[in-house]
Amino acid sequence: MHKAYCDLLRKFGAQADSAVDAREYRRRVAADIEAFADVTSMATLELTRRSILLVPAMTSRCADYALLGQAGFLASSLVTVFCNAVHADFGHGRSCFIGHDSWDKKQDHSEVGMPTLDPYHGVSPGIYRLGHPDRGWLGNKEQAMVIADINPDFTADSSPRPQTQECPLQLVAHLPVVEFWRAKPKDAPKNIEVSAEGKAECRCMTAAPTTRSKAVAVARKLWAAMEAGRGRQYRNTADDDKDDLAKSLNALAKLLEASPGLEERAIAYAREHVANPCSWPPPAAVDWLWVDLGDPNSVEYPKIDVPEYSRSGGLEQLSEDHE
Repeated sequence: MHKAYCDLLRKFGAQADSAVDAREYRRRVAADIEAFADVTSMATLELTRRSILLVPAMTSRCADYALLGQAGFLASSLVTVFCNAVHADFGHGRSCFIGHDSWDKKQDHSEVGMPTLDPYHGVSPGIYRLGHPDRGWLGNKEQAMVIADINPDFTADSSPRPQTQECPLQLVAHLPVVEFWRAKPKDAPKNIEVSAEGKAECRCMTAAPTTRSKAVAVARKLWAAMEAGRGRQYRNTADDDKDDLAKSLNALAKLLEASPGLEERAIAYAREHVANPCSWPPPAAVDWLWVDLGDPNSVEYPKIDVPEYSRSGGLEQLSEDHE
């Protein structure tokens, strides 16, 4: 680490090689290691422990971060929140929370009727589970918001867990982003790029494209199924003796093929909505985000402006900080 530190200083020209003694470089690295250990160690006495590590990244080596996250948890109960970008060449998704129950162990997912506190009838998309068939992380091209409840004081769960202790890592919500693009107008300019499927306009598709009419139809079926349950005065999903909502959830899962967790939620509802109920309307039906990428009266799509790189406050400030 000392050598890598020196190489980075040399690369960015922040410090001449001969200006600082090698022992001073090692002292700086050792100070960083000690500060990190004070925050993450289970044996720290001076600092209040907050064992959550956030890792925003854009990489194709997702498995490396999963292994590092498991190692950090087993070594000092360090919970890792891995947020990887979705990109065709660099980021490959698979974002997840890594912590309690994320190590390898045999799990039987065929059991029915084991009540849990998860909102989706026993499944937890976005929480890493090495023993799970798809490991629980998000899809390779999935755009989603995952919300979890982390107990930073008791991230290491004892077995059996005292009932007075909260669950160390609990899924709150899995919100996949459902994007759709309207069909290209007949009178649109010829220079507008069309997707390979010929159905929509989009230069970088991260989800299966669909037309607006199909997305609206799925949303209306879901709404109708939930309103029907409200009219029948359903208290929770155990009262649901119809298949309308299950069919609509399957249609929603097919609409967003990039989200394996959405399909898993639909299957779990059909299998366990009676034995492992949720209040009505169920979170499995309402926890998703609708995004309209286009205006029906225009061929222009919203654009995100990224400011140009600026040298202000750059190398000079970095050198002053080190000195």
